[in-house]
Amino acid sequence: MDINLTLIGQTIAMIVFVWFCMKFIWPPLLQAIEERQQKIEDGLAAADRGQEKLVQAQAEADEIISEARQQATSILNQANARANEIVAEGKADGGKERERQLAAAKAEIEQEA
Repeated sequence: MDINLTLIGQTIAMIVFVWFCMKFIWPPLLQAIEERQQKIEDGLAAADRGQEKLVQAQAEADEIISEARQQATSILNQANARANEIVAEGKADGGKERERQLAAAKAEIEQEA
């Protein structure tokens, strides 16, 4: 086996190149990769939080809509009950007014006769 000065020089150059890369190039690359991974993890966590908030907001909206429907039903029932009361009062008042007018007409007829 013939080892000459060129092989030793190339080996030393390779060692220096690897050392240089490990010292100055590899750490910034690792840092950039780690920062990117952290950004991705943060983005996924934010997406999960957003999804949870969306589900929560949807549940709250459904609850509010349900309460509004119940209130609307209650208001309609109250309005219908009040309308029925007003109609009943009107019928009662109408009957009384009819009786009063009938009595007045009879009294007028009796006075004329």
